[in-house]
Amino acid sequence: DLRTMAVVLDIGAESVAAGVAGDTAPRVISPNVAAYTGPKVLPGMAVKWWYVGEEALAKRGVLRLRRPLDRWRRAFKADMEGHLVKVLEQAFADLGVSPSAQPALLTEPPLQTSEHRERMASVLLTQLRVPALLAAPSAELAARAAGCTTALVVELESEFIAVSAVHEGQALERGVRAWEHEAPAGV
Repeated sequence: DLRTMAVVLDIGAESVAAGVAGDTAPRVISPNVAAYTGPKVLPGMAVKWWYVGEEALAKRGVLRLRRPLDRWRRAFKADMEGHLVKVLEQAFADLGVSPSAQPALLTEPPLQTSEHRERMASVLLTQLRVPALLAAPSAELAARAAGCTTALVVELESEFIAVSAVHEGQALERGVRAWEHEAPAGV
């Protein structure tokens, strides 16, 4: 039953994947992008202050699209918490659940800083009011999902690659290597 299961959130710079603990794949994958119009009304558009995900992408060229997280470290960009809150609210809505009624499991990217972890926890606990939160390294979760306690996990995103060593269920911080690369054209 979805009402008793934890929501799993993988918040990347490009997209947000949301699902339910125990599922083999996310139920929702949406672009991590938002646009804020403010109180102004654009010609031919209904009065709406926020556009999120696919709806925001459809307004490309009309509204300024913003991605709340830096692509490389998935760290907050300045003044972007409001945008991230809207993106996460949409992810919960797409799952058909209220954030305040669901515990959450948050995946953490390799080389996560404690400052970013605290800001993300603050957004989820204080603004979205999730009742419980567990943050875990994405490499550990990937290894466990594959039934392994020791693994070498490779994560590919549009602009970086990370390789993480997991030993006996724990991601080894000194075993992480990451590289930036230029995204292919059109990404």
